[in-house]
Amino acid sequence: MVYEIGYLILPTVSDEKLAPEVTKLKELLDSIEATVISDEYPVLISLEYEMVKRIETKNNRFNQGYFGWIKFEASPEEIVKLKKKLDLSKVILRYIILTTVKENTIASKRPLSANVVTRSSRAPKVVIEDNVPMNKEKVDKEIDKLVEEVETSEDAENTEETTQEAEA
Repeated sequence: MVYEIGYLILPTVSDEKLAPEVTKLKELLDSIEATVISDEYPVLISLEYEMVKRIETKNNRFNQGYFGWIKFEASPEEIVKLKKKLDLSKVILRYIILTTVKENTIASKRPLSANVVTRSSRAPKVVIEDNVPMNKEKVDKEIDKLVEEVETSEDAENTEETTQEAEA
């Protein structure tokens, strides 16, 4: 099966010692006979919330960590061994192992050519195009124009209804 491990290495690990720690992690994968498909070298990130890791007898709190990931193939039985070894690591703050697919599945942002937005069935359709620089004055004029068109069409409907009532 194909797996991906996302991991956080403690921010206390120096830049010089980071590469050897990543190498140890890859050697750990080799020891369970995993085949590495792809990976991303860890980069220092700020964490969304404070994480605690017990180191020796003291709880240490961290707001940053080196995040990296490795995609690999391994048998499900070997993943249990991998988890046990990762739990013993003194430099890995957190990790997660996910099943995934071998192909690259990163979705690129698809450009939206146009979105149609309507306020009501009577309102004119408004088309918004992406990747067009916005001019505030032009936008204000377009909004005023649309409001005027809606008000004009509502006035025409009201006039028509009044005329029909007068004729009846």
